Amino acid sequence: MKMRLIVPLLLGASIASCQSASPLKHSGTHWLATTQLCGSLAFAAPIQKTITTKEHKAESVAYENVLHGATLELFDAQESDEKCCGGKKPLMTMKSTKSGAFAFLGFRPGWYWLRVSGGDFTATIPLHATSNFDAKACHDPSVGRIITVDSDPPTLETRIY
Repeated sequence: MKMRLIVPLLLGASIASCQSASPLKHSGTHWLATTQLCGSLAFAAPIQKTITTKEHKAESVAYENVLHGATLELFDAQESDEKCCGGKKPLMTMKSTKSGAFAFLGFRPGWYWLRVSGGDFTATIPLHATSNFDAKACHDPSVGRIITVDSDPPTLETRIY
């Protein structure tokens, strides 16, 4: 059985560049630097499916395992924070789409905690937003930001299509 990985691409474009955010370690916390608080959520392990090719051969295909319908809560943070959220109320709350997409609008540069929960899964991700909210940058089909929520520490990958 042949194996291949299929990752959905926006507008059928090919990947030209891919970058992973290096965590900034301050006070023991691995802050993920990002220009925008938008992107998609995924699990590290892909979904495996067996398909039949035109040649009538079975082939195992791996699809990106997105976290859809998850609740996302964005909390204000300080660079010195060791953990979230100390009884604070979230600044914003939303749900991820069927494709795992999310976008927090109107944020400013700073330190944030992102709490992601769906089903029996919960993760708290420290984020350092380095730019003001930019709707054009958030919805740019040539840039994808993928947060792998179940890696330890979580990772943020920026793909340039």
